[in-house]
Amino acid sequence: MLFRKSKKFKQPSEMTKEDIDKRRVAESKLAKEISENYISISNAVTRICFNTGWTNKNLVKFWKKYYGGLQTFCFRGLDIVLSMYNFANEVDNYDDFYYKVFKRTVVEKIAKRHFYNDDVDKIMMNYDNSIKQINNINKELEGKTYFEKANGCGFIAIFNNFENRDYDHFTFSLVFNRYKYTIEDFHRSWVRFDRFDENEFKGLYYGYCDELIFFTIQYGYSVLFMTYIMMLRKYNVFIQNEVVIWVLDQIKNDNKNKLDTFKEFYLVYSSLYRSAYEDEYSYDEIATFIIKEENIQKRDLFLACDYYKKDIEALKKDKDFEKLLSNIDQDEFLKKHSEKDPYIAQNRDYFYNELFDYLMVKCMNYMDDDDFLKNMFSKEAYIEKFFNKHS
Repeated sequence: MLFRKSKKFKQPSEMTKEDIDKRRVAESKLAKEISENYISISNAVTRICFNTGWTNKNLVKFWKKYYGGLQTFCFRGLDIVLSMYNFANEVDNYDDFYYKVFKRTVVEKIAKRHFYNDDVDKIMMNYDNSIKQINNINKELEGKTYFEKANGCGFIAIFNNFENRDYDHFTFSLVFNRYKYTIEDFHRSWVRFDRFDENEFKGLYYGYCDELIFFTIQYGYSVLFMTYIMMLRKYNVFIQNEVVIWVLDQIKNDNKNKLDTFKEFYLVYSSLYRSAYEDEYSYDEIATFIIKEENIQKRDLFLACDYYKKDIEALKKDKDFEKLLSNIDQDEFLKKHSEKDPYIAQNRDYFYNELFDYLMVKCMNYMDDDDFLKNMFSKEAYIEKFFNKHS
């Protein structure tokens, strides 16, 4: 049989005291940024998980090959993001950020945290062959497998997606709730960091280089995630101009269609208010800011609600988020919150998503930074484990 036993998953390598201290600072800063942008970040996590085929039946087999399963990969995704945050947190330019996180030394250092030397060599061979192809050097590619030769997968897939593209075109697709809107609703496209069929990542199940391919896919989405955080930071500058925000509110009141709102407001901004800001904002950044504002309103609505008081009081003492998820009565949220958001009674996946987000918003201030980040990145694993079991 192909899946006779689970494979051991290498734990991140030991860190020096200096690295640990830097890591804790990064955790604290990243947790603060995510909590301030919680709904927008949560939507991004859901979108990325969905796009990697999180619930694909073949991927379920893939998870089972490793001790810890799906959540193990959630934690690895968080670890990659934290590493990038350490290396390039202070960068505020997309191009400069990409230059830093795609440096060979950075890629190798992150890979060494998760793989033994033989696998790191294969990853770096894929990286080197990808760089050669980007530079139109298609001869003398080293390696034996399609992964080592960067034959349409690995870093070459990431480079091909980002080459000559506007980064904000992709990051806009992370801000909205995928259970209420589709990418097609906004006339946008999505990235593909694999070479495989849209519905089945066939190459992940043949046993050779499967985990290495998935590492590069996670690396690509971690880069995208960090780019998204950089975009959300711009929102705090954008909203400082009260006149511009007043104009936006008037346009939103006159338009029910979001695309019409994006187009009309961007035309007004680019014609009259571009010079009001030090930096220039793209159409996709403006569209992201508009959806981000709605996400803030949702967070405020959650904060104003008061469901599961006893369960949340218990969490304040025991800090056990999994226990909370396991014990709550889902019907309470469905009955009470459907009065404010009727769509939760119409779409099961949307209901689970909103329930998880509500609990995170209400409980995040009682979590340590590392626990908060782990819970956030485990969102889809937790929904599958604690909510879908009742379906």
